[in-house]
Amino acid sequence: MMGKIVEIPFSSSKYEFNEANFGVVCREIREFMIVRLKKVNQLQRLTHPNERGESGYLWFPFPQSRFDHSIFFLAVAKIILSESGFSEQFVQKFLLTLLTHDIATPAGGDATMRLNKQFFCEVKNYRRHMIEAGISMKWRMLYDFDDQEAERWVEGFEFAGFLLNVLDRMSYVALDLYHLGKNKPAKILQLLKKHPLIMDVWRDICVTKECVYFSNAYRLYHFLLLRALMHTEFYLNPNCRKLEHIFFSQIKKLFDSGEISVDDLRYKDDQWLESIVRKGKDQSWCTQPESIDWQCFDNKEDADAFRAGNNSVFHIEHIKPFETGMHWLVMHRGKIMPLCKALPKQFAVRIESLSNIREGWYAYYHK
Repeated sequence: MMGKIVEIPFSSSKYEFNEANFGVVCREIREFMIVRLKKVNQLQRLTHPNERGESGYLWFPFPQSRFDHSIFFLAVAKIILSESGFSEQFVQKFLLTLLTHDIATPAGGDATMRLNKQFFCEVKNYRRHMIEAGISMKWRMLYDFDDQEAERWVEGFEFAGFLLNVLDRMSYVALDLYHLGKNKPAKILQLLKKHPLIMDVWRDICVTKECVYFSNAYRLYHFLLLRALMHTEFYLNPNCRKLEHIFFSQIKKLFDSGEISVDDLRYKDDQWLESIVRKGKDQSWCTQPESIDWQCFDNKEDADAFRAGNNSVFHIEHIKPFETGMHWLVMHRGKIMPLCKALPKQFAVRIESLSNIREGWYAYYHK
């Protein structure tokens, strides 16, 4: 991978993958559990919001992996922390944590996590994976890496944890947005036409040992608006989630029967899982998005009643409002304050309304 150009979409930023830009990460990306993330898909079975799937069943509609997502903002993190005066050792530790923050993601990604969050949550199991893989001990000797400190950051604690969380969100929004291609939802396209370098928001990040804040309130708002639209138009769009639930029902049967174990999902990858799910089946078993429909209800009782009277219902999902980021800190008129207080009220109202727009209980069923 040395020498490869890593370009952040919708920004003016691109970096050659070398030690000058990515630091110690260049020496450590060959660790088995890190390489494994190249074979764990980022979006799994989410389908494109503007394509109905008539062209045929797509096992992985989007190509990006958890590895791609993890390395995307490493050079940016190095610049931010170095320019903020943090020591080389601290920067190394942060980069290693950012590189590995998804290391505990199971084969099958988010769908698999729903089987048992205690076993499969990448945050709760981060330190365990680092220890079991031998990475913690190796990095402790080489870089004075502290897996307990890294665990706190992955959980979002301390200023470093918040910075990791911010860069994580920027990374998946930029990468996923790029892979939506030219046929993006209209609302997202309109925003990008006004702000083609919207991901340059990272340049406004300021870091002290007490907090992380942004120097430009409006540029931060535009990014958060983009992220909100990605949720309403894509991530939480029930039309995009149909195959995700079909896939979950397939692996749940195999998991409940014992054919797939906890350790299988923890340490193997999507290619292995695909071979198990497809075992003994031809292509005709695959369900296409257009053969699934859904209905939304205001409460669980109504959704359960609908399922009781409809044998074709195979999954009920509760979609909740997402966190908007309007509490993120900005420097405004010489003071650090939450974004919601730096901008007129209507800005927060717009994003809050987007956060609530998909809320409900969704029953998915075969037509």
